[in-house]
Amino acid sequence: WNNTPDGRLQDGSVLKARVHGKVNINAFSADFRPGGYLAWEPRPEWTLQQPLSLECWVWLQTPGQMSVLVSAGQWRQAGWFLQRIGSGWRWHVGGVDCDGGQSATGQWIHLAAVFDGRCLRLYQNGQLVAEKSEPVQTAIWRGPLLVGNYSGGAGPPYQLDGYLHGLRLYHRPLLAEEIQQHVQQKPTPPETPSTKPASTPGP
Repeated sequence: WNNTPDGRLQDGSVLKARVHGKVNINAFSADFRPGGYLAWEPRPEWTLQQPLSLECWVWLQTPGQMSVLVSAGQWRQAGWFLQRIGSGWRWHVGGVDCDGGQSATGQWIHLAAVFDGRCLRLYQNGQLVAEKSEPVQTAIWRGPLLVGNYSGGAGPPYQLDGYLHGLRLYHRPLLAEEIQQHVQQKPTPPETPSTKPASTPGP
């Protein structure tokens, strides 16, 4: 994002987003606390016909029930998604769950999810926290890509209560060295009720 909910391809062309409910966009961050989410129409870029990686910074205001950060698929069917579940994270690709890490509220956490065509890997703050090699279903997901909710059926249990910053999708497996470099680019804390400066009384 760059002060707009729309996405952008590597060649600079704009991908118009549909805003469901309310989402606040500030610079390169999206605030999903008001209860909204973003959606994009199906595109070949979302499918598993090629390697796929995604990365983002996430700030959870509350854990939520089973918040979905980014989703272009449905569990144990087609496509993929990245989700907070239990006490950690789930990188689901083509019917395979790759679970690991430790979620937390009130802080920026960097997540990188990688599918190289055979193996799933999940990184938290630059460290490998889960890895799984199993046959993946590469059936094409023909639904939308959602950010802040679940493409398999959006609803309150899957709503993200927090912020995402610097979300990027790649058509190649990110290298561990790249991910560790990106972790050094930590954003400043958002102005949440706990971090927003108090007003100063007048004379």
